[in-house]
Amino acid sequence: MSLTDAIKEAYADPDLADVVIDTLELDHPAFAEPIRIVPNADSDMTLGGHLHQALGMSISLQGFDDDGPTTGVVSIENVSSMLVPYLRDAVQAGSPITVTYRAYLASNLSAPGEVRGGMFLSKVSLSATTATGTLEASSKHDRQAFPRLVYSLSTYKALHGG
Repeated sequence: MSLTDAIKEAYADPDLADVVIDTLELDHPAFAEPIRIVPNADSDMTLGGHLHQALGMSISLQGFDDDGPTTGVVSIENVSSMLVPYLRDAVQAGSPITVTYRAYLASNLSAPGEVRGGMFLSKVSLSATTATGTLEASSKHDRQAFPRLVYSLSTYKALHGG
């Protein structure tokens, strides 16, 4: 994850006049091209040279707490008309949808100020109009115990209570 100085300033000072524009890119080998979404915008926007479709969306990115890494959650509205065919293709292909989050500043729509890649969409539930899914790290190693050891009964016999 890399942050530009401008986006760091925008995150640090909520009174700054520059608005942060969140975007999400969903990609899969079965898709002809990635799906790019800009949430809660009045109309589609061109950001970073790509057209992003305006859809209702809420996103909570992955993070860390006292127990370690946490998963993120994304909810996208109006999926019945746009995303359902893509989701069906992804399910039939059997490989995950990769997700990239980008944050742009309203003062610079040509390049993102923050990019978070390496996520995939899992545990997706669909309603008539909304898709909600979990954002997980593409590497399972990110969730291993410190210092990157896998604690198992075969390696650590003392884990077996009895």
